[in-house]
Amino acid sequence: MVQQIEVSLLGIGKECASLLEKTNKYLHHLPELIDNPFAYDSHQFRTEHEVIEDELTQFVKDFRKY
Repeated sequence: MVQQIEVSLLGIGKECASLLEKTNKYLHHLPELIDNPFAYDSHQFRTEHEVIEDELTQFVKDFRKY
């Protein structure tokens, strides 16, 4: 039982690190988009936002299981 929880928490930790990296990358695009709205594709930006939002939602659901 304890080993299962440990393995699950390690997986969640890796997922958390991945989400933090994606979120930081996404947040760096915000100032670029504000400074020059035509330099970055707004459709791609929205798609990235949706993906990150879905991944964060799934992460919270998975985390709450434990």
